[in-house]
Amino acid sequence: MRFLTSLSFCRYISCHARSITNACLAVVVMNIAFVLTAQQPDKTAPQVIQSQIPKGRLPAHYSKVVTPQQRYRIYYIQYRYQQAISKLEKQLDWLKQHRESEIAKVLTNAQRARVEQLRLQASKQNQQLIPADQFKQKDPK
Repeated sequence: MRFLTSLSFCRYISCHARSITNACLAVVVMNIAFVLTAQQPDKTAPQVIQSQIPKGRLPAHYSKVVTPQQRYRIYYIQYRYQQAISKLEKQLDWLKQHRESEIAKVLTNAQRARVEQLRLQASKQNQQLIPADQFKQKDPK
């Protein structure tokens, strides 16, 4: 704020009035900066990508309060995080497969064969169960 004291009109103002003037000017400058930054378009979600972003789902009760621009920004955030989540899920799947192969290496050949037999028996039993869609109760009329 030193530049404000060098202004020609400040020479004739008392010290107390000068500090009030400096404070008022600072508030005006901050308000102008706030208005200018609020009017700038969102740089995080370029318009080119808007057509490429699939529509997501808004969190509960958001649809009643958000503007279309906020809705788009939420979809963009969900899209961006979903890409990262998908990469991590692929890594997680790879780690699970790697873990299972290392666990299987601990067993002997006879033990691996027995585990495979037990898995086949379990899958046959699961196939013999009644599917859930066929197990519907009839309407009592």
